[in-house]
Amino acid sequence: MTAFTSVSAVAIIMVVLALVAWSKAEKARKNEDEATKQRDKARARFKLAREAVDKFHTQVSESPEVATSKQFFLRGQDICRKPSPPALPGRLPRRPR
Repeated sequence: MTAFTSVSAVAIIMVVLALVAWSKAEKARKNEDEATKQRDKARARFKLAREAVDKFHTQVSESPEVATSKQFFLRGQDICRKPSPPALPGRLPRRPR
């Protein structure tokens, strides 16, 4: 009877271990499925945000206000590039305060 009891105990332990392994594998599959869903959702949201930024950038760059501001800015750069008039002879240039 002891041999039968030992074999039964080993069989029960093996069944329990198999159920634990199956349960962990099932949980891992569910976690992987959830991670895949979350990744796909994040990619879709990123694509939507990227499209919104591109659309906004296009609208801003094509607006007349930006063109006017850009011309004003470029004119300001041209003015800064022009040489300053020479100092009057015999006078030192003013020192900045």
